[in-house]
Amino acid sequence: MYFGGSAISGPWFEYRDLMQCFRMEGHYKELYKVHTLTQGLKSVMGVFFLVVYASILQDVFDFDLNTTI
Repeated sequence: MYFGGSAISGPWFEYRDLMQCFRMEGHYKELYKVHTLTQGLKSVMGVFFLVVYASILQDVFDFDLNTTI
């Protein structure tokens, strides 16, 4: 069900949230304190490890078995 009041007040809330983001206020204060570089490197290294691990295991196991019924 659509609430008619949100059509009037919604843009104001979105504008206020955008201004808080620009001014780094509210819950945006700690935005640049989050260190995502280490988390991203961990994810990339984990994927790289799985690719290497799967390429080693493909010699041990027959992966064509997964495609047969």
